[in-house]
Amino acid sequence: MSNNLKRQLKRMKEVSFIRQNIEKWKEVEKIVEQAEQTDPDRLATTYTDITSDLSFSQSHYPTSRITIYLNNLAFALHNSIYKSKKEKRSRIITFWTKEIPLVMLNSRKELFYSFLIFAISVFVGVVSTMNDDTFIRLILGDGYVDMTLNNIRNGAPMAVYSGAPEVSMFLGITLNNIGVSLYTFVMGLFTGFGSGYLLFKNGVMLGAFQAFFFQQGLLGESMLAIWIHGTLEISAIIVAGAAGLTLGNSWLFPGTYSRKVAFMKGAKRGLKIVIGTLPIFVVAGFLESFITRHTHLPDFIRLGIILLSLIFVLYYYLYLPKHYAMNYPRKKINFYQKRTLGENITATFDFLKDNWKPIVKLCLYVLLPLSIVQGVFMNNLSSAAVDAVMYPPTTTASLEAYSPTIIINYILLALFYMIGHSILAAIVYTVMQKYQSSETSEIYSVADIKDNFISFMKQCFILMVYVMFISIGYLAIVGALSYLFPYLLILIIPGTVALIIPLTLIYPAYILGEGSGTNNALKESYRLGFPTWGKLFLLVLVLGIISSIIKTVALLPWYIVFFVSKIMGQVAGGVTTSNSVWVDFVTYVLAALQAFGTYLAGIFIFVGAAFHYFSALEAKDSVSVNEDIDNFEQL
Repeated sequence: MSNNLKRQLKRMKEVSFIRQNIEKWKEVEKIVEQAEQTDPDRLATTYTDITSDLSFSQSHYPTSRITIYLNNLAFALHNSIYKSKKEKRSRIITFWTKEIPLVMLNSRKELFYSFLIFAISVFVGVVSTMNDDTFIRLILGDGYVDMTLNNIRNGAPMAVYSGAPEVSMFLGITLNNIGVSLYTFVMGLFTGFGSGYLLFKNGVMLGAFQAFFFQQGLLGESMLAIWIHGTLEISAIIVAGAAGLTLGNSWLFPGTYSRKVAFMKGAKRGLKIVIGTLPIFVVAGFLESFITRHTHLPDFIRLGIILLSLIFVLYYYLYLPKHYAMNYPRKKINFYQKRTLGENITATFDFLKDNWKPIVKLCLYVLLPLSIVQGVFMNNLSSAAVDAVMYPPTTTASLEAYSPTIIINYILLALFYMIGHSILAAIVYTVMQKYQSSETSEIYSVADIKDNFISFMKQCFILMVYVMFISIGYLAIVGALSYLFPYLLILIIPGTVALIIPLTLIYPAYILGEGSGTNNALKESYRLGFPTWGKLFLLVLVLGIISSIIKTVALLPWYIVFFVSKIMGQVAGGVTTSNSVWVDFVTYVLAALQAFGTYLAGIFIFVGAAFHYFSALEAKDSVSVNEDIDNFEQL
């Protein structure tokens, strides 16, 4: 084997090494830039990965520029980790003020499910107690129920909270509650069902307890007493349940990690959540031992304690994580990335979450005026069609009176919808192009994209005419074949469906593709659409269902008002007329809003098609990898 061939093979291996890891290295660069906000465990894992890649590169490509790059990257990450050690003194403060809210941000789904389980179990406890007098004794025990009934007869229904010295009661309750929270967390080892069972058990007890006091006519008094400490205590138990679900889900649904790594990450995250509840249990124990027993306190003081506790819980576990999420550096979506169907849908919603403002603003500026005009055509068309059905023409002359109105308004409405959807495509892809070319994911104004929008709108109109002529030609050919050979319909119908699905990529291929004419865009849509037909079909189906739901919501108000006004209208000369000018005006406004809602619903399809296009292009041509290899010095 010649030396030249050996060098070529070595270079091919180096290129392959870069292609396999380049996305990971770019992610490491972002981690280095955001080291202060990055979880220490992630820093450690990333450092291990990058040093492993550096070791491989030093062994196989010692003189390559990639080795220099990885060495610099590992050095920068090492410095970031070293610098972060200086923050250890304040860790005890930032653990509760920052780390716990960030952990809760990542476990917000588990927190929701924990709350949902608890809420359902409370409802079960209430319903069961109200319908079965023996249920409360089954849950709380005969001794506790009899003691409470005796306290009620003695005029001290909350005497159970004053039956022990404050300090010993505080220690016993606090330790018990902490034990319950840890047990709830550990039970997450049983795939989350263990934590769910304990949440359900505690929720049923709470529901039965409150329903019992309702039956005794003391619901208000019991709530003012119990929820002084219960607001914090119950909230902390729900949070502990979320920790258990986090632990269970970590190894049950490991994602891209091995089960061992996923379990370790879930265990650390869940343990942090549980530790974060300890101060809350201490405060709840203090309130239950020292404050709850004083039932003679004014109601406004007791209610004030409850409200302050509730505000703290909502602020700490809901607002603060969301606040950090909004201010946390957002990761920019990489367009050129191979994605699964689910990842394409996720990318679609993530993009819209970051960019809905400029899209909606452009729609308001351009499509809302168009929708206002369409409202006239829609009402005219619907009125003429409904009148023709409700009051059938008796003569040819009367039939001819309906026909021009229906035909003209139908053509105009269809034409406006075609123009509107071309404008919508220009709006969506203008924003996507600006997002793709910007350095960060920062929000930009409409003025920043105005020039590109005008250019894209011209392109979309050209493509609309192109697609229209192709469609007319295709329909003419299909119509002729169907007329000559009717049995071919068996093949034509599924064949048409097979051809239409890849055509959804023609707009992103033409607008966002580099240097593509209309013919090239058509070829590109089928080149990328046919190999991924199944995934593209499911994407269009899922986003189409979402779009249809939005369209239905936008349509229903107009539909109801329009037909009610027709049915309830007065009959004049065999034609229905509205009862008032206001009904006509409201119907017209709702028709315009319906048209505008239809455009907003179409945004999902255009964005989803673009992400599928970029995903298919990356899978086919490795666009981003080739660009990164060619410009490796700039990484």
